Amino acid sequence: MNGAMYREILSDNLLPSARALKMKRGWVFQHDNDPKHTARATKEWLRKKHFKVLEWPSQSPDLNPIENLWRELKVRVAQRQPQNITALEEICMEEWVKIPATLHRRGKHGQPEDRKLVGFPPEGVNGVLHRFTDLKNRGLFDGAFLDKSVLQFCFMGIIQDELDETTCVWDSHVIRPSKNDRVPSGRPKVMYMFPELYTTEDCISPVEGADAQLCRSNCTFRPAVPCDTDIYNICNLLMMESQLNLPADSYQALDLYLDLRNTIRSSL
Repeated sequence: MNGAMYREILSDNLLPSARALKMKRGWVFQHDNDPKHTARATKEWLRKKHFKVLEWPSQSPDLNPIENLWRELKVRVAQRQPQNITALEEICMEEWVKIPATLHRRGKHGQPEDRKLVGFPPEGVNGVLHRFTDLKNRGLFDGAFLDKSVLQFCFMGIIQDELDETTCVWDSHVIRPSKNDRVPSGRPKVMYMFPELYTTEDCISPVEGADAQLCRSNCTFRPAVPCDTDIYNICNLLMMESQLNLPADSYQALDLYLDLRNTIRSSL
């Protein structure tokens, strides 16, 4: 699909749909930063039609909840391995109705409880950074030793989980064939391990033991604990006393940070 086709679809469906749904003035049209959406001709077309368009951040995660539901459906369908179009359609219908309604519940912060399904406000590392900024703006993080250490204690595990998940998704996803013959396609992990299968250059080079040791001596490795050892021990003790659990997402990490920060500060 190109920009002209996209504008034709909008012309044929957007206003009729709004009228059929009896949407009053003030509704906002949403689409992402796909090139055909952000093309100058498309923007001009929307402007002339006086449509209000939702501003969308660049290089954003999937902020639209339905995108994450599509991902959930895709994973479920892939597990059943449909062999033809008919089977694919039947399995899609079957798996769609199996997605439990509990996945749409909204948690204590007004956000869905399953962070893997819905990403608005943005979850993942971007979501964590948003919460850091919010804490600072509200005067709940001053950048000093205590606040920094407690923040690391609460959030480093969440950040590492997100980075590990991103690595896993990238390594296992399929790079589709391109019109450019020089661009290989396949799964990145397999392409890295077996470059000869893709007629690409194997860039692995032998390294002398002394050089490897020199490299290690100049590297900073991740410590066993995410923050200052004393703060780490204090936080663990407070969690045991209050029967608190390690956070499973950034919302829970935020709650834990505020609880631990207030408790430690009140005892100083």
